[in-house]
Amino acid sequence: MFEGLTVEGEIGRGASGSVFKAVTATGETVAMKRMHPEVAADPEAASRFIREWQVIGQLRHPDVVAMQDLKATPDELAIIMEYVPGGTLAQKSTTSLGCCGFEGEERRQPCRRY
Repeated sequence: MFEGLTVEGEIGRGASGSVFKAVTATGETVAMKRMHPEVAADPEAASRFIREWQVIGQLRHPDVVAMQDLKATPDELAIIMEYVPGGTLAQKSTTSLGCCGFEGEERRQPCRRY
């Protein structure tokens, strides 16, 4: 895929890309969000992906995963970010209190706090 990264396996998949657990040349474990090649071939989708990296990469907050790098070749796009172990966000949201602190059925409703 990309020089300097060793992919250890896929940890998630969506309509526009997949997320992989990877290790850098320095031994750091990271997450790599890679666009599916057919999606990356669309200039508008590629532009949105790059903007995502630019905008989210500026955020600094303990609850926001840190963006580290953008990898690009003529055929591929990927964002390298901090790896957070322990499952997906969807898994975490069903195993703990919801965003509004409700349990049971109330937890499954959209949060209206904000």
